[in-house]
Amino acid sequence: YRLGYTFAVLASPEGQRASDSVTYVSQTASLTASSEGAAFYSPNVYVDNPSSDVFGTAATMLTSPVGAIMGAMCRNDARVGEGGPFEQVSNVTGALKTVRGIEHRDYEDAGIRGQAEAVFINTIRDRRAKPIHIDGALTLNARAGVFRNVGQSRGAIFVVNSLLFTYEDLRNQNTTELYLKTLSSIADAFLKRLTRKNRFRYSDPKKAYFVDFTSETTPDVIEQDTVIGVLGISLAGLARYIFIYLQPINDTLAQQLAAA
Repeated sequence: YRLGYTFAVLASPEGQRASDSVTYVSQTASLTASSEGAAFYSPNVYVDNPSSDVFGTAATMLTSPVGAIMGAMCRNDARVGEGGPFEQVSNVTGALKTVRGIEHRDYEDAGIRGQAEAVFINTIRDRRAKPIHIDGALTLNARAGVFRNVGQSRGAIFVVNSLLFTYEDLRNQNTTELYLKTLSSIADAFLKRLTRKNRFRYSDPKKAYFVDFTSETTPDVIEQDTVIGVLGISLAGLARYIFIYLQPINDTLAQQLAAA
């Protein structure tokens, strides 16, 4: 996690079936509930052979999906624009364009897929008439973490890194009231842009975020040559499940609904 500056993309060792990966994540490597700054993906994938001299004459080769997943994340971020890391890279946006096949199709069984999700494994699927894609957006601490899904975690990292990069040119200045207002205004303008781009749960800036550079920047803190800013953002939840309840209606209710 490197102090919250990066997001780790992990995957199964080669040769593992779904049950092996569940055991690997939950027991062997003890990754379940380990970090909200990482996500785990399974199974491995086939990609074009980049060099017959090195990897043999087969048209494709089995490899970790990490490169393809990170490529999908980069494409998503570039397509969406500022705040792109908040958007989930799964299903349509998680299409793995360089992948030609997957190591096994165990996760097409909903029960097996549920066992994988229970230990926070995101699966790679090859459904008929669909491109090979990521199905899932859970971090490895999806149950108890503050940033429980991939979009939340990557988005938080994006916010922190963006502001730290901007504030780097404002260090070593006098800590005056105007200075604190300047730091606050920069964060406020940045988060307001992200709100307008639908990166948070709410579209109203008053509900979407808050910025506070004064409460924690006490005289004692200032004496230590330090400024502390506290930021809050309203994170969007993850729609992992969609339920539909269908019920019959009689003629009387149908007329009432039509009138309404």
